[in-house]
Amino acid sequence: MNLKLKFILCIVITQYLFACSKKVNDSDIILPKTNATINLSLKLSDKDNEALTYNGGFKIINYEKLHILVSRKNASTYWAIACDCNANVHSSTFPVLNYQIDKGTLKDNVCGSEFDAITGSVIKAPASNALTIYKVTNDNGVLNISN
Repeated sequence: MNLKLKFILCIVITQYLFACSKKVNDSDIILPKTNATINLSLKLSDKDNEALTYNGGFKIINYEKLHILVSRKNASTYWAIACDCNANVHSSTFPVLNYQIDKGTLKDNVCGSEFDAITGSVIKAPASNALTIYKVTNDNGVLNISN
């Protein structure tokens, strides 16, 4: 395993551990807002966004009760996709999907739904709606994400 991949995996595992250790309150319940207007910017020079400077790097952003996976294919190609499961089998919370980089999918470990990580299309039910894809532009090292 090369050094860059090890570094990215360390970042992802660290973010996962911090997310799992947080006590969940009612105000922390994540409900996907599929019609929400998205307009955010990420500076690639910020240390928090370092994973997006490597091919195959990604970051999950919390934005107004949405989780958005931002990923880099190469220096000129980035994509962003909602990563909250939309299946109707969940009670009051919608789990954040796990990015399976080796398969190129997003998977819900609660209900088993699986989505294509680039197109958002449903690969495996019970989810029936595709995930929202967001437009990403790179303006001199600043990623602008919008719908």
